[in-house]
Amino acid sequence: MQIDNFVVAASASLREALQRIERNHHGIIFLIDVNGAVSGLATDGDIRRRILDGGSLDDVIMQCATSDFVWENQATPREFLLKKLDSRI
Repeated sequence: MQIDNFVVAASASLREALQRIERNHHGIIFLIDVNGAVSGLATDGDIRRRILDGGSLDDVIMQCATSDFVWENQATPREFLLKKLDSRI
């Protein structure tokens, strides 16, 4: 699994984001800001809805990304993650 297929610059186009999603086969892309931090995420469904609402493949991916997301590092215990998910669903 190549990490490059899961990240794209926050200023990238929808077209570029879709190309990366197509390569990673997971339906999601993480947006990276100029400092290298994850600033958002977008799914193929987010991009599809943007296009159906009149957007174009040349639009900036950040326009349809979710910037309000929850994350944890890989050392986080599974039980904690499940509790966190339960409280948000």
